[in-house]
Amino acid sequence: MDACADNTVSVDIEDGNIGALLAGAGVRDAGWRAADAYDGERELGWPPADYPLEVTLRTEHWSWVLAQLERWMSADERRDLTEAIETALGG
Repeated sequence: MDACADNTVSVDIEDGNIGALLAGAGVRDAGWRAADAYDGERELGWPPADYPLEVTLRTEHWSWVLAQLERWMSADERRDLTEAIETALGG
């Protein structure tokens, strides 16, 4: 998510979208604080990719996160996600 927020802020700030800057900064800060709580071995400064971070955000920030993940997904990632959702729903 950090990379998606970074992409969004970098692109949207060029368009003067201060809302994206504020939302992205808040989400990234919450993620960094959650990552700081991890006391094990790190990969490039981050907890391992399979370590679940407990990030607390307001509902509007979670909505923003989901929108940014979708925005930066590749076509293959979209297909894989669609298939996973369909499988989970029994379709």
